[in-house]
Amino acid sequence: PQSETERLLEERLVELGGEIERGVELVDAVDENDRVVCRLLHADGREETVSAAWLAGCDGARSAVRRGMDVTFEGVTEQENYVLCDARVEGEFVEAKIMVSWSSRGAVAIFPVTPGVWRFFSQRRDTEDLSPPTLEEMQHYVDEHGPQGVRLYDSSWLSTFRINERYAGRFRQGRRFLLGDAAHIHSPAGGQGMNTGIQDAVNLGWKLGLIFSGRGDEELLAESYHAERQPVARDVIKGASQKLRL
Repeated sequence: PQSETERLLEERLVELGGEIERGVELVDAVDENDRVVCRLLHADGREETVSAAWLAGCDGARSAVRRGMDVTFEGVTEQENYVLCDARVEGEFVEAKIMVSWSSRGAVAIFPVTPGVWRFFSQRRDTEDLSPPTLEEMQHYVDEHGPQGVRLYDSSWLSTFRINERYAGRFRQGRRFLLGDAAHIHSPAGGQGMNTGIQDAVNLGWKLGLIFSGRGDEELLAESYHAERQPVARDVIKGASQKLRL
């Protein structure tokens, strides 16, 4: 699960002498050609200005870094409305398998999250209803679409969402980069969102490593991030869209 991946990455960051500052908002980031000047807002209202040689915008679908760059976020927002539920289950389930259960009126997709906890996805018929889902609502979809004889209980996460299929027109502008959901968002079908974002970070990481060590052409290395990662994002979005429609 993503929470475990985050824990492992954060532990490694701490080993390397880094730290994560939570509750800090990026207000704006200005590229001044030789550096990026970032204005930060802390939870207590204090403002801070930080200068960085490069800025990696890993700040999600509503990325403040992307909004501050002169780039498009091309694509569509699907009109379908989906509900998600993480819950424990009573009934016969095969562990560690992904399942899709169909009926004539719809489907439920089921994924193992942690031992004993499963993630359920289904589509709401009312595309305008964005109210928070309930465990009873997801139980209704399971009863209707299957698998039969399964009861959900002890839900740890309930959410509703629409799917966006978008990618930034540029993944790099000057000294600012876009990674992960800030650069590309798509359907969870296929489960490639976090993988693609981590691959973005690996690709940019070794290039910045070379730049900081004074090896290689700085502009060539920086621009190659966009050239290599945007085509991958387009392919991932295309594949996720095909699986969603299936």
